[in-house]
Amino acid sequence: MTPDEIIRLVNRHNGVISYAAEEAGIPRTTMTDRYNAACRMTGAIPRRVMPRRADTPTGGGHNDSKEQAEHRTVFVSDPHIPYHSKTLTDLTTKVVEHVRPDLLVLGGDVIDARQISRFAQDPAHALDRLQGEIDEAVEVLTPMINASKRTVYLVGNHEWRLPAIINTVSGMFGLRVLELPYLFQEAGLPPVEFRMGKAAKVVIGEGHGRCVMRHGTKYNIHVSWTVLQREYPGCISIQGHSHRPDFKSLHADGRYGLAYVNGHLLDPLTGGDYLPDPGNDPWTPGIIIVDHYDNMTAANVNQVIMTGDSVAVDGRVFRAG
Repeated sequence: MTPDEIIRLVNRHNGVISYAAEEAGIPRTTMTDRYNAACRMTGAIPRRVMPRRADTPTGGGHNDSKEQAEHRTVFVSDPHIPYHSKTLTDLTTKVVEHVRPDLLVLGGDVIDARQISRFAQDPAHALDRLQGEIDEAVEVLTPMINASKRTVYLVGNHEWRLPAIINTVSGMFGLRVLELPYLFQEAGLPPVEFRMGKAAKVVIGEGHGRCVMRHGTKYNIHVSWTVLQREYPGCISIQGHSHRPDFKSLHADGRYGLAYVNGHLLDPLTGGDYLPDPGNDPWTPGIIIVDHYDNMTAANVNQVIMTGDSVAVDGRVFRAG
């Protein structure tokens, strides 16, 4: 193996010399010697030689320095406009403007679309027309999008209510003026990439840093276990939909899967029947920030919980208003 090949092999295994040696079919001590020699020959900075451990993607920690991360992602989901909390969306905007992420993932259910729901309607909760929801969503999202290098909008089950109706009338198939991207564009939304359907997802990173983000389809207090069973092994999974921030890990065959569930941005006063009784499985607001390192092969996940009118990110406190 050439020096460059040795360095790439060790980096691919997140600095775990034992795993690199195992793949190369040589003793660990030999791989350590060759790796150190390769770094001296190429001028590369040696990574910390780590002891043998389970094959674990990183996550759950806190990043205190923007400069250390190669790539930053902010995952925002479930504001359910117009039932959103203006305090929470204001805090989220300030965090996004601070982070200035490489990727902003709008994780679905940005609008509520209650007017076209197949479920029974409560007139007391009808705050706006569908066009009004889209217009207000554009107002809320535009500052976040403008502060981000790239934005992907994963359509959730609430936005999907419109395509679901269109799909029942074959003569309306392909009518662009009724498609969500067109409606948002006409309302003035800055350029974003829409991804439609239940299987829509964003995948970034590789190896230990492989991270899969989606809106999600499961709704229960054990969503993270369901996600783990679908994405395991060796993957960091992030989803919204259930409104309950959660984290679970699954270890088998020497490998780990990690699953994070995001919170919501609903207003407890206008959320109506969306918000359960506080004493019975309460939902919690929040967003998720993912920092990638080492050529996108390692990731640090920060679940940002918002329980008041202020939130701390990267050692700074942001306040609504």
